[in-house]
Amino acid sequence: MERIHAKKVFSHNAGDHVARYIWALDKIIGKTTLDCGCGEGYGTAWLRKQGINIVGLDCSRQALLSSKRNELILGDILSMPFCTNSFEVVISFEVIEHLEDTDVYLSKIRDILVVDGIFIGSTPIRKPKKYQNGKPKNPFHKREYYIKEINGLLKRHFRKVKLFGQIFPRKFESILLSQLHKLKILRNQQNFYSIHVGVNYNDEKCLWIAEGSKKSKSSTPNNLS
Repeated sequence: MERIHAKKVFSHNAGDHVARYIWALDKIIGKTTLDCGCGEGYGTAWLRKQGINIVGLDCSRQALLSSKRNELILGDILSMPFCTNSFEVVISFEVIEHLEDTDVYLSKIRDILVVDGIFIGSTPIRKPKKYQNGKPKNPFHKREYYIKEINGLLKRHFRKVKLFGQIFPRKFESILLSQLHKLKILRNQQNFYSIHVGVNYNDEKCLWIAEGSKKSKSSTPNNLS
């Protein structure tokens, strides 16, 4: 499983990941929130410190044990341990590319959200340079998506989908930032990974806000485990 080993200080973590949590903050204030696929939960913990009513879910026992955070729950994304209509917001950054059955994943998120709930997520944009022999070069990724693909997939489960793009620094800038980070000259890198309305092929990540879940008539509450 691909896993970021979290730094104790939130802003010392990878700049693109930190930027996504900061970007999400003003969209979830006052809402009950699940961070789905939270890893060691550094983003979950930061959002909680900002006053967000949030819990984190991850399938890695090792990640949760190493984090030692009470707001994290061990559980499988594909069999959510929550009742229907449990959350007003679900955040799930960099998760969908790790899964085989994305429709099951999205239906589970749809079911645990209230009817007018919000799903905030992100995924890498599929590019030829990141693929080899029809498979992602990242061995932990099952599939990466073109912009139109992720938009269409989300619209099967949500009535309204808005896409955003996240840029990355150019190669030489990334090398410089990495060196500055190691020297502790510059620790807050999130400003170099800005997020903007609309998404295009030059962006590295596609983010979204999906609203108005298309509830299945047959959906029933899951039992808490």
